[in-house]
Amino acid sequence: MLVRAIMDSHVPIFSEQTTITDAASRMMTERKRYFAVNDEAGKWKGIVTDYDIKKAFTSQSANVSSIMKSDMATAHPMDNAEELASLFYQDSLEYIPVIEENRIIGIVTEKEMLHTLVRLTGAHQPSSKLEIKVINKAGQLAEVASIIKEHHINIHSVLVYPCQNEAEKVLVFRLATMNPLPVIQHLENEGYPVLGPVR
Repeated sequence: MLVRAIMDSHVPIFSEQTTITDAASRMMTERKRYFAVNDEAGKWKGIVTDYDIKKAFTSQSANVSSIMKSDMATAHPMDNAEELASLFYQDSLEYIPVIEENRIIGIVTEKEMLHTLVRLTGAHQPSSKLEIKVINKAGQLAEVASIIKEHHINIHSVLVYPCQNEAEKVLVFRLATMNPLPVIQHLENEGYPVLGPVR
């Protein structure tokens, strides 16, 4: 999934000369948390948050350029959304502006990132989650998937988690069924321990 598909493309824009008083007024109207700051040529210069504006409101005559943040991670619309998620996680970020040819075209916040991860895992759909412990060797994912296929059940998503024991790993399937018991029984009969759901 690309960043273009998940970003919020409506980002209110201030000029560098916008006063904090005017910014505060527009903030109330827009009801947005993040605002872009552009120069006279329309090129992106930084981000101002609602918190920045509220904190600086005592300096009403100052411009937003004095409180904007410009030294930050940015994304391109064709970047991979999953890789962007790791950036949010590693750096504890709240938002990442999306920049194309020096112009801001969107923003990705923690909210968009969370919604994307939910959609990627299929957790928003009627489904069941299976956690299956397998030997950490090639072909295990294909073998487990083939057993699920025998039950004519679609797979919404698959995640792979490491175990403390490096010789094993856990496969987490999100299946398009509300009754996973026949699949669980089949997997266990084939020697695959199902860790969850607990029956």
